[in-house]
Amino acid sequence: MKKSTLNSHQLKIRFDDDNPLAMRMRNGEFSFLLEFDTPPLDRDLEKAAAMPIFLAKRLENVSSINALAVTDRLHTEDSHDPSAMAEIMGAKSGKPTVMNLSGKGSSDNRVRELTARANSEGIQTILPITGDRSDRHPENSALLHNPAHPEGYHDSVETIDHLRRHYPKTLTGAGVNPFKYNLSDQYLQYCKMLRKLATGAAFITTHAGWDMKKLQELKWFLQMREVEVPVIVRLPILSRQRIQQLHLGFHPGVPVSRAFCAVLQREAELSETQSMNAQMTRLSLQAAGCRLLGYSGVQITGIRDEQTLDLALKAINNPPPHVKTYQDWVEAWEAHHSGTQFAPANNAYYMFSNLMQPELLDYSPENSRFTEAGFPPPSRRDLLRRLAMKNLHREWIPKYLRNIIGLRFCRQCQSHRADSSAWFHLCPKACPKRLTLGACGSSFPDGTCEFGRDKCFHHRVLALAAREKMIQQLEEPVI
Repeated sequence: MKKSTLNSHQLKIRFDDDNPLAMRMRNGEFSFLLEFDTPPLDRDLEKAAAMPIFLAKRLENVSSINALAVTDRLHTEDSHDPSAMAEIMGAKSGKPTVMNLSGKGSSDNRVRELTARANSEGIQTILPITGDRSDRHPENSALLHNPAHPEGYHDSVETIDHLRRHYPKTLTGAGVNPFKYNLSDQYLQYCKMLRKLATGAAFITTHAGWDMKKLQELKWFLQMREVEVPVIVRLPILSRQRIQQLHLGFHPGVPVSRAFCAVLQREAELSETQSMNAQMTRLSLQAAGCRLLGYSGVQITGIRDEQTLDLALKAINNPPPHVKTYQDWVEAWEAHHSGTQFAPANNAYYMFSNLMQPELLDYSPENSRFTEAGFPPPSRRDLLRRLAMKNLHREWIPKYLRNIIGLRFCRQCQSHRADSSAWFHLCPKACPKRLTLGACGSSFPDGTCEFGRDKCFHHRVLALAAREKMIQQLEEPVI
């Protein structure tokens, strides 16, 4: 991949001096964030969020926690307003709050209303995400294309563009899932991440996972592309119930290997206390690794009660005393996991073949070995559609012929639009979420769409882009 076309203006963190989290990012200070879920609508917000609010009050004088994060529609669309949740949590804790804004079931109106409300309530940091499959969006295997969600999925790229245009002082983030284990999925994630940054995002937040090789891969990729941007890594804490559900080998958006799943389940079988202690040891090691890798901070998920909070605070306030250098950390991580494989398959794709080597912390053109791999070729039908559609709007083609060609390939989709070159003129109805600006982060390890029918639609887009040596087009901003 070529160097990033992002210029220094596009990557400059745009914020006022009254945003403490932004100031920490700008000054290169490592930050700790705690993540809380916005509750469902079955009760009044303050009653439904009684525990998070109680924990927020406890955090008011805890200096080691620098900010809170509030999710949006994580489990169901029937959730409270994230701006109201973020405002309450910020007021109770006295800390800056990052508000997630999910595109799941979100219309343009919802995005406009929530961003306006957040701005009026003084919420200075927003993380737009597209969101995983909605609980209101079932699969219909009887149809060629899965029916669209009634409200749709608002692409995070479009939300970032909206914030850039209307709320330029808001610190806007971008999500990325580095825990992808096939070539196409990983490139799609990184291409869309660069598109978000070029469109106006000023920091990155990752999906939550455990594979530290993938986290170093992301860091090396950014260094290889000469992109300097703050990155917050989400680190998970799981309940015993959630661990028991991992037998399917899948944590939301992140595959879990059988070997590591077995480790978690053995820990959980002993007792809740021993399970949590084991997780906290791992959390402390991960946080130390993220700091040494040069990340800007970590965001801890799964804080559900006072005991979990106390254990998490203890873990981050007491880093492993024997870990002083990157070499120390690699040895400690490997020793703690006894060679456990975190990748879900033996042929898992990593962009570099010599990650997690004690002597190699940062990306180096001379020493970092890039994994050579070829993209799957596009189908003949996609090649034919691309050829026909990209010539459809040439001046010499009569309008009646344009209509005939457009109807021949798709009667209802937007593949015949003049601007459909952004998705290489393929039919976006093949994506159940109707995303045209890049893939979401929810595909399965083999690249199958989370709706479970076919490979992710954007694999086809990437195949065409690679064949025509136009992958960089998938990184271009929406401006």
